[in-house]
Amino acid sequence: MDLPPKKHLYYSNGLMLWIGAVLVITSWNITTKPWADLGINWPVFSTLSIYLILALLAIYLIDTAVSTYQYQKGKKIDDEEMLNIMPQNWTEYSHFIFLAVSAGVCEEIVFRGFLINYMREVLPSSPYNLIMSIIIPGMIFSISHFYQGFLNVFKIFSLSILFGAIFVLTKSLLIVAILHAMVDLISGAVFVILEKRKGQESKLP
Repeated sequence: MDLPPKKHLYYSNGLMLWIGAVLVITSWNITTKPWADLGINWPVFSTLSIYLILALLAIYLIDTAVSTYQYQKGKKIDDEEMLNIMPQNWTEYSHFIFLAVSAGVCEEIVFRGFLINYMREVLPSSPYNLIMSIIIPGMIFSISHFYQGFLNVFKIFSLSILFGAIFVLTKSLLIVAILHAMVDLISGAVFVILEKRKGQESKLP
């Protein structure tokens, strides 16, 4: 009850994400590296990249459906702190959109565009260089979401590996940024719908 309105959280966190992304873009601009390496490029699709995109969407939608079913059956959220983060009505969701889009764009710039390229340079040359360059940023990204609970960290790590592979294959941030923002936007909307339904059921005699 002592927390400020959630819109303060959404806008302050979103602003921090943009500051981080701008710092990455600024530092990249100082170097002589091409912007295409950062992912500022139109995507190049291959059969494998399309399969991975479909796999990511399928995994996310199945997990959302299962989580929704469990929630409706009375299962508690993995971490009650999520109640202080996720929107619980459409007014809060209207502000949450800024954070979701900011996360989709900025986190992909930092964790995929920058960190994957950075890892490929600093890790020893080996057949596993590219694989580790995808896994390490995925681990950092998932750990940064530890406040969402251990199970969600594992889920985020799995999605993060797919994001990294899609980025490498398409050579573009566009697709992963759209997918990331879409995942966050859908998650927020589902949470609002479930909370509203839960509130309506509690009013029934």
